[in-house]
Amino acid sequence: GAMVDINKAFQYAYTAYAADKNAAYILNTLSSLHLDNNRIDSSIWYAKKAIVAAPRWRYPYVTLAFAYKTLNKPDSAIKYYRRSIEVSPENPDAYVDLGHYYYSLSKGDSAIANYQRALQLEPANPYATNNIGWINYNRRNFETAITYFKRSITAEPKFLSAYNGLGKAFFETGQYDSARIYYARAFANYQDKSIVNVYIGNFYRDMKQFDSAKVYYQYAAQLDPKYEEAFNNLGRANMA
Repeated sequence: GAMVDINKAFQYAYTAYAADKNAAYILNTLSSLHLDNNRIDSSIWYAKKAIVAAPRWRYPYVTLAFAYKTLNKPDSAIKYYRRSIEVSPENPDAYVDLGHYYYSLSKGDSAIANYQRALQLEPANPYATNNIGWINYNRRNFETAITYFKRSITAEPKFLSAYNGLGKAFFETGQYDSARIYYARAFANYQDKSIVNVYIGNFYRDMKQFDSAKVYYQYAAQLDPKYEEAFNNLGRANMA
């Protein structure tokens, strides 16, 4: 199981560490393993050693930021996300990482500023356009949201979150045919994904077309019998 794998990973990492105590990638790997294992103090210790070993390498700064994010220390997390940008200012992922963190803190303007910086470097970055889409969707700027969700899908045709955003935004603006078309496209890419069927079921439920909704919730339940959401929705659709 997963526990054996992580123990094996630790074993390899510590063996490598014994051979070379200053290899930044080994220190960062140990930091990440401790982070995955929820040993945050150890994670921070190894990440800081990795930074001393390779101060111009971005990853240990990101690992540190993630550790402080896990500890709910936004000031420290933001500080290290910014450091990761300073050492790698031409890397769009560095801005996307900080953008995602601001997004998780519900700081939409700061998130958008970082996503826009990422898009200047990489205009087809689907994560940046997708989350700008969701921030605008949540602010009810549906037309702007639609523009950004479409950019995400153009860059990454299998980007499920952007299809869901498009479907929801079209629904909110009364463009039901467009919503249906984009859900159908998502379905074509992910026929085997329970969640797509739930999205389409929700769409028909919101349209008050409960029989159609039930069909998709049943698909979802068949694809993934442990997927509670499908059964909960079926129950609600049957009561309607």
